[in-house]
Amino acid sequence: MVSSIFLSLRLKGNDDDEAGLMQFLQPFGKSNLTLFPGQPYGFIEFENIESAEQLVNKTKKSAEDVVANSCEIEFGQKIRNVFFFYTKLKFEELHKENENITPNASRNIDIPGLTVYPEFITQEQEKSFLSGVEKQKWSFEDEHKFQSYGIEYNFQTSSIHKDRPARSLEDLNSTELYSKVIEIAKNYNLDHFDQITIEEFYAGQGVSPRLESHNSFESVIAILCLSSGVVFTWKNDKGFQKHHYIPPRTLLIIADEARYAWTYYVTARKIDKVEGQTVHRKKRIAITFRKLRKDNLCKCVWPHLCDSQYQKPLPAFENVKLEQDSNLSNTHQEENKGEAKLTDWEKKYVYNTYEKIAPHFSTTRYRPWPKVESFLNSLPVGTLVGDIGINFVLLLYIFRMWKRKISRGE
Repeated sequence: MVSSIFLSLRLKGNDDDEAGLMQFLQPFGKSNLTLFPGQPYGFIEFENIESAEQLVNKTKKSAEDVVANSCEIEFGQKIRNVFFFYTKLKFEELHKENENITPNASRNIDIPGLTVYPEFITQEQEKSFLSGVEKQKWSFEDEHKFQSYGIEYNFQTSSIHKDRPARSLEDLNSTELYSKVIEIAKNYNLDHFDQITIEEFYAGQGVSPRLESHNSFESVIAILCLSSGVVFTWKNDKGFQKHHYIPPRTLLIIADEARYAWTYYVTARKIDKVEGQTVHRKKRIAITFRKLRKDNLCKCVWPHLCDSQYQKPLPAFENVKLEQDSNLSNTHQEENKGEAKLTDWEKKYVYNTYEKIAPHFSTTRYRPWPKVESFLNSLPVGTLVGDIGINFVLLLYIFRMWKRKISRGE
């Protein structure tokens, strides 16, 4: 007999799911539980064989010569059936099965304009600040938990909601943490920030790709990571990417090329690989400091990525002329009216649905199919690739080839 249990379940693998399982497992003794976001399984390690036997005996069910170890467990307001199996595998062996999709991150990477300040604050300062943050009211958008200060941040466009003022910056400006960040910002000719976002992420939660709006914010963005380490994936318009492990209490200053030409995101998973070592994520807090651009006019040297400068169509499309309505027959004009109505319907029932699921979809589908990747890499830059019912894998590479989005999807 062994003390390791493999479990099968249909859950999200977030903190709420883990809390429900831990409550169920409590009577069986001390154990380590690991859930994998987006995967229908988990792993339990008990301190001794007797505890594992108790769980298996408790959940054993027989019906028509079929024996299964399962139990209905309450997760919030839902009841789920969870299956338990003995396994001789150790956690490290099971985790190796996923290593091919878990990149090996580095603690130090080289991106022009990215400056890292490790141990920016002490553990005592971190604890004190987080204690104050927890007392504030949180906002929720789907599964996204955040606080906005100054003006509300728009997570869909990486800009701002101009018509949505947020809570007063005075709530943060007086803190020791804010003063320390400003001291660093002064080296970049910034004397204040007027948009601050505090976000909470559970252990397996990801972050959709972000390239902060050029015309909404000034040339420097600061991010302070608290409570847990995490891997940021940085990717530029040429398709190069770097996996960067950021320990807790680390301050990032993002300026110049890192600010204007590199997208960053966090893949949804609970375990990172850092320089060959396994690192478990925990609940973490990210504080992002931004200064609003008053003139909404960015003059960076990356115009093809700039929402302030880039307004003309790509050269490949400049000579394409669309047929005007005036040249259409009455019949075609009537058909266009019908199409307009269909578009309104699609916006309500299709587009809005995609917008809601986009953040989760984006962070859980980050790896292209190998054969598609090989085929697209064989094509010259600038090649137009199309697909009926276009999917995320092709979009990843179309974006890289054309350096802009050519689909309705965000």
